[in-house]
Amino acid sequence: MHKHNGKSTYICLEGLKGAGKTTIFKYLLEKFEEHGIEFSTVSPTKPAYSGHFIEKVFQYFPTLKNNRIARVFLYAHRSNFAARSAAWDKKLVLGDRSVVTSYATKWSASSWRTWFHIWVINHLENKIKAPDYIIYIDVPQEVRRERIDQRDKERDMDESEDRARQMEEAYFHMMNGSGISRIQHVQWLKVSGEGKREQVCEEVFQLIWDRCQQQ
Repeated sequence: MHKHNGKSTYICLEGLKGAGKTTIFKYLLEKFEEHGIEFSTVSPTKPAYSGHFIEKVFQYFPTLKNNRIARVFLYAHRSNFAARSAAWDKKLVLGDRSVVTSYATKWSASSWRTWFHIWVINHLENKIKAPDYIIYIDVPQEVRRERIDQRDKERDMDESEDRARQMEEAYFHMMNGSGISRIQHVQWLKVSGEGKREQVCEEVFQLIWDRCQQQ
């Protein structure tokens, strides 16, 4: 697993679809540039470069994305690729999601299935390290649904309403101490994403700014 070098602070945004993470992430990039903050980014759930063999397979056979086992390997590939490509020596590393997303996505009502999935994730996504801080954007279900309906016509199979509720439970379980050793040192910061986007973005920026000043 990638070791923390003691010089950088790794802060990730987490939350359900419709929470506003993409808007906040873009806002942060602009503010960091404006304030001259040395930073890099890592997005472990985003596609690797399109020419990669695994990405090509899923492009040629899109129905594979409906197979949960295949998706586990796809996202493990993306996570490890992102970890190898990230500039971990920067003062600040900003994450658009993290390994915690994989835990939440595979969380189950059955405890033994949950722990089996965690074991698989830890072995397959073995390059990406756990963040120092997670900023969780908390938005009520009805607000998220309205945003998604306005923006997206298709729903990701892992973020249907039933799955979203289960993921929300997973996030709160991890936030309050899940017993997962890989994330036991993570400090969680919860921000309400229900207000005006500008205010929410500024609140998240201030949280990160304060922690950068402490370094």
